Amino acid sequence: MLDNLKQLFDLRHKAEEVKKELSHLTVESVRLDGQIKVKLTGELKIVDLEIAPRLLKEENKDLIVSNLKDCINEAHQKVKSVMAQKMKGAMGGLSIPGL
Repeated sequence: MLDNLKQLFDLRHKAEEVKKELSHLTVESVRLDGQIKVKLTGELKIVDLEIAPRLLKEENKDLIVSNLKDCINEAHQKVKSVMAQKMKGAMGGLSIPGL
């Protein structure tokens, strides 16, 4: 029982370390040959968004919206992937029954 509690404590500590690491992470997603760029933090906050001025025309609205959604979703997926890898590494050899 005490071993399980210690493992849970260790897991919580490692999860906090991963969360701290992720707060310093920034990922970027690019669409349309660099004309649309999104940067996201490990906390899933958009910190930068660029749209090339030549795209900003009414007739390009659907193109911009579609690619912007794809760009944000890709950046979100990149963060989730890094998060999963870091958590997997943090879990290491922990073997907690039922988890």
